[in-house]
Amino acid sequence: MLNQLTVIGNVGKDPESGTTKKGGTYTRFRLAVDQGKDEEALWLSVVCWGSLAKKVFPRLHKGSSVFVQGRLHMQAYTDKNDVERQGIELIASNIQVLEKQPIEIQDAPSEPTEKAA
Repeated sequence: MLNQLTVIGNVGKDPESGTTKKGGTYTRFRLAVDQGKDEEALWLSVVCWGSLAKKVFPRLHKGSSVFVQGRLHMQAYTDKNDVERQGIELIASNIQVLEKQPIEIQDAPSEPTEKAA
């Protein structure tokens, strides 16, 4: 089965970054995806981890237009009224900031290539 999502949208507010109790680094932000004329935007929660989180955090800000690839993940949580709920987040493996000079940030380092002589 394939769990792969690719979207282009705008960052809703400045991203947050932090470290888990186990020492993992993350960056989290909300992404507004245009659904077309007369439709409300689809809001997605996006999270990235490790080196990708460290690279992307200083480059994103409210209003940034970004291309995001990743997988959907369902997570259970308890809300402020002590009610059990489930949420879906996009765990990003590739983020490209869509500016005049795109900055592509991938989770896995790319292999060096040799130039032909």
